[in-house]
Amino acid sequence: MSVLCHQRDRLGLMGVSTHTFRRTALTQMSSLEVSALQLDGAIAALISKFRSFSAVK
Repeated sequence: MSVLCHQRDRLGLMGVSTHTFRRTALTQMSSLEVSALQLDGAIAALISKFRSFSAVK
């Protein structure tokens, strides 16, 4: 269980997942006028982490 999921359950929050957390972070970065290059880097990092996590499972 991820740290985020553990805390979500501990606090009784509904609708919080690692997916929504990542999506919200990217949306906020876009709203804050983060450059396209920075946004691309963040997306690439998330994809890389997802692939390495998926390989472990």
